[in-house]
Amino acid sequence: MSVVSAVATVVGAGISAYSLYQQGRASDVMGRYNAHQQELNAKMQLMQMLAESNARKKAAEAEFALRSQEAQAKFANAKTIENQVAGTSAAARETARRKTEEYQRFMGTQRANIAASGFVESSGTPLDLLAETASKIQLEREDSLYQDEMNRRSMFREADLERLGGHLALAGASLDRNSALVGAGMQAAAGLADYRRGLREAEITRLTGQNNRYAANIGAVGTIISGVSSGASQYASIK
Repeated sequence: MSVVSAVATVVGAGISAYSLYQQGRASDVMGRYNAHQQELNAKMQLMQMLAESNARKKAAEAEFALRSQEAQAKFANAKTIENQVAGTSAAARETARRKTEEYQRFMGTQRANIAASGFVESSGTPLDLLAETASKIQLEREDSLYQDEMNRRSMFREADLERLGGHLALAGASLDRNSALVGAGMQAAAGLADYRRGLREAEITRLTGQNNRYAANIGAVGTIISGVSSGASQYASIK
């Protein structure tokens, strides 16, 4: 019975050692699997964040291009308005010239009528009539020129406002684009940082599984040595 007990001790030690070995192996396999899954998850998350970052960059560039076109349109409108000023002023001056000629012909007709009536043009009512006509001609001319000047100023002011709107739109578009690009860059950087952290965590998981396996192997060897030593002692005491 003592011999059987010694053998049983050795066999039990072997079974315990094998069990420890299997547990360590299973821990190592599970650690490798979990580490692999962590790496895949980290990679997928990185790809998603990089895709979102690139989408934000493209959207920012597209928005900037659109708003830049709007700003350029305002610049073009301002230039068009300024070009119209010269044409408008030329038309106003031509109109004033024609009216002046028309009034001068009218004054000539008045003089002819006065001369035909026998009145003296240089005194009395005929002179007053001619003076009043000349005054009206001058006022008409001044009003026409004043109106043209006001119109010029208004159009130049409108052109300035259009150009200012273009500059403000372009500045706002640049600011929004730069802000979006910075945000996209920060998102990409955060994604890379998370990816590296995920890789480190996966490596820790893998090393933990390996350490558990090594510890289990050492425990198995120790169990075998202890069991053999105990069985040998029992056998020696029997002899």
